[in-house]
Amino acid sequence: YPENTQLFQYLGLSYMWSGNMKAAIERFNSALELDNHNPRTHLYNGLANASFKNGAEKEKQFKEAESEYKMILASNENDIKTLYELSYLYGVWGDSTKINEAKNLLAKTYELIDDDDSDFAKQKELWMKFYFIRFLRNIFWIWRTWNI
Repeated sequence: YPENTQLFQYLGLSYMWSGNMKAAIERFNSALELDNHNPRTHLYNGLANASFKNGAEKEKQFKEAESEYKMILASNENDIKTLYELSYLYGVWGDSTKINEAKNLLAKTYELIDDDDSDFAKQKELWMKFYFIRFLRNIFWIWRTWNI
């Protein structure tokens, strides 16, 4: 139990969803002490730090997440979960220079799951409902339309 990074990540998420960001950050940091290469933990840690207006730590965590996601994509450019999560990261980063890349990554994700001949076609409903692909696409459409 003490060396289970996923447990610390889930505890961090539970605290984050309940609004206890200090406890969330502590759990995310515990997870990162065990595995500093988990991009999702860096992403969540950055989001929790953003709630404290800790911009420097948010930036650090988001850059770490970005680096880890890019390493995954370097070995598999069609890793659908990584494409989606990196798109999400760019969407929440608050850096307007990353929005176009976020939209491109999401478009590639959508293309992969929409191809009836792909291995992902079987999981299309899951991706459309659980991962809220349409919702994220609509957010990017709003940003483009409103020039955010």
